[in-house]
Amino acid sequence: MIDEHKRLALGRRLSLGASPEPRRSRLPRGGVAAFAALALALVASLAAPRWPRESTLTFLDVGQGDCILLRTASGHAVLLDGGGRSEASRAAGPDPIGEAVVVPALRTLGVRRLDAVVLTHPHQDHAGGLAAVLRRLPAGLLLEPETAGETCAGFRELVAAARERGVPRRVIHRGAKLNLDGSARLEFLGPAPGGGEAEGNNGSVVALYREGPRSALLMGDCEAEGERTLPHPLPHVDLLKVAHHGSRAGTTAELLSEVHPQVAVISCGAGNPFGHPDLGTLRRLREAGSTVYRTDLSGAVTVTLGKERITVSTQREAARG
Repeated sequence: MIDEHKRLALGRRLSLGASPEPRRSRLPRGGVAAFAALALALVASLAAPRWPRESTLTFLDVGQGDCILLRTASGHAVLLDGGGRSEASRAAGPDPIGEAVVVPALRTLGVRRLDAVVLTHPHQDHAGGLAAVLRRLPAGLLLEPETAGETCAGFRELVAAARERGVPRRVIHRGAKLNLDGSARLEFLGPAPGGGEAEGNNGSVVALYREGPRSALLMGDCEAEGERTLPHPLPHVDLLKVAHHGSRAGTTAELLSEVHPQVAVISCGAGNPFGHPDLGTLRRLREAGSTVYRTDLSGAVTVTLGKERITVSTQREAARG
């Protein structure tokens, strides 16, 4: 974790140019008690007694949503998205996923503060759990895309939580970098300038994590139209966070021919009403030579970007062991 002086230095290094201001896991439908049951299962099976010695990305099982924890060996932590109710959910009241699942998982994984929280775009299944995270854990920065038009309840709650906790907000623009330590950094490839005006998913933040020779491309919900606006050619990567829960609208053959991911992770909920992941997307990933992991089948997935090799562990494996 970082002290106050390092937090301020981190803020100076962030060039954003923007404004201050198994089991098949299923997202429970039975309210807070059901969410708590899911949290207990997740926490019990996440084997992380020590901070990792190498960079890890943990894709938390938040049902039909995204939530990624990035940890570096030197103790830095960044959370990208916080899960939340599916857009199709009609449930009323506060979104329980943050308090019941995300915060307990972060604490179990040894996270006591976050260098930054990144919202890829203001949809409920990405923003819904983040207000609870800001209220429960200190955070150095809240990074978000430029927004134009309609937002979700989770985004409005997040803004309120950032104000309450005094967390500075910054708008992400292409070309911004978040330097964490040494060679570890997040580079923001999207959205394109004016991307906040793009409809929904194609205004999503796209981030490239690099540490030494290792890299991970985190696509948010960016679809084919958004892919075309990225700065090409894209580098080969070790890990791909598959866009939009494996939707057929993204992860094109053209993208895969550029990035050649060794490992691909899809965050989606079992039995979701959208048909995610799409069979065509899965086929393209197989043809690209990627080993695919899915949170609906494996629960939380942790990818370690080791100097010598890449390793993957899953919630289901930990529960069996």
